Amino acid sequence: MDVYKENSTGLYICKLCNKDYNTLAQAMNCAAEHKANELVPEMQEVSIVPNNEVESYRDMINSDGTIKLAEKLCMSLIEDYLVSRQKDLSEKGRVGAMSLSLGKVAAEALIGLNKVTSPTKNMNINVDTSKKSDITALKEMLGKDNSVERAEDE
Repeated sequence: MDVYKENSTGLYICKLCNKDYNTLAQAMNCAAEHKANELVPEMQEVSIVPNNEVESYRDMINSDGTIKLAEKLCMSLIEDYLVSRQKDLSEKGRVGAMSLSLGKVAAEALIGLNKVTSPTKNMNINVDTSKKSDITALKEMLGKDNSVERAEDE
């Protein structure tokens, strides 16, 4: 099906154009219009063009190793989450679905990195999406001691 219902907003989303609609019928009509307008693409000859980004990535693997790259990726994901979260809080007064999704991706990346770097230790991270603030979960992911903050919260 080319339509899904977003749980956080209750809106129906057309997967083909990402527009949101109040009713399922509207979203289904949008998806049907996209399918009716689709043209069969002509087969094109694909030429391989040297990609500087791929070469740069391979150079970083050779110089830093995959573990360091994975650590950098995790930090980038956390930074993206924090920026998105701060923007949501300042604009909407709450953490939005996109920010929560970024937080979950960052948590999954850290769990995966932990499995590679410390295979004997088990790490479980839960980002509580029912709360407006999930910064505590990020601090746990980073391994920072936040027992003082927890005591203040209680």
